[in-house]
Amino acid sequence: MLGSDAQGQRAVPSDSWLRVSAGGEFTCGLTTASTVRCWGLNDRGQSTPPTGTFREVTAGTTHACGLRTNGTLVCWGGGQFNETSVPSGTFVHVASGGGHACALEADGAARCWGHDDLGQATPPSGMRFSALAGGDAFTCGLRTDGNIACWGRASEGQLSPAAGAFVQLSAGGAHACAVRADFSVACWGRTSEGQTTPAAGQFQQVAAGNLHTCGLRPDGTIACWGLDNVGQSTPP
Repeated sequence: MLGSDAQGQRAVPSDSWLRVSAGGEFTCGLTTASTVRCWGLNDRGQSTPPTGTFREVTAGTTHACGLRTNGTLVCWGGGQFNETSVPSGTFVHVASGGGHACALEADGAARCWGHDDLGQATPPSGMRFSALAGGDAFTCGLRTDGNIACWGRASEGQLSPAAGAFVQLSAGGAHACAVRADFSVACWGRTSEGQTTPAAGQFQQVAAGNLHTCGLRPDGTIACWGLDNVGQSTPP
């Protein structure tokens, strides 16, 4: 792993993993047994997930949320903005942001909860999405037609996604990036650390952090761009 290890966020448990999600100073992963394990900072309980089996896990700044195998939601950790007070019902996808989270219903409608001072937990009405990504105080959704819509804080261009159709999306602190069907990447939002200037070449997946972004190339190698003060943009 790369980046700071001040809170043990690089101390990965010895499990087999299906997916992983990095939060503020902690990380959660979904194991091959469909359980969730977290590590790193735990001052608000963000690294102490509930028991049970899950389909997804997503980490925010000081909280995390999981989609259980029965379709219900549970969140844990910081609850200052009620970001751990999940809505009732069943869902097919969940994404955590800074102090908020959003989930998709079976018909593609988005429901959000938590901090909403800038509208980050108020999705546009009538839109249908296939995926969501939560940033610090904004949210972006990949619409079913491949276009992207964003809502919430707009001060650094977070709500001005690149035009065109995309297949994968990730939001960071104040920026977001997405992958097109031709494996090209487009980013928007805060640019001061180079986090919206992708490395050359093709990518099949991107993951946006606070002030940097990493991408997985079709050949399995990784390239990162943006802030590198603690090695977060220098992959092994």
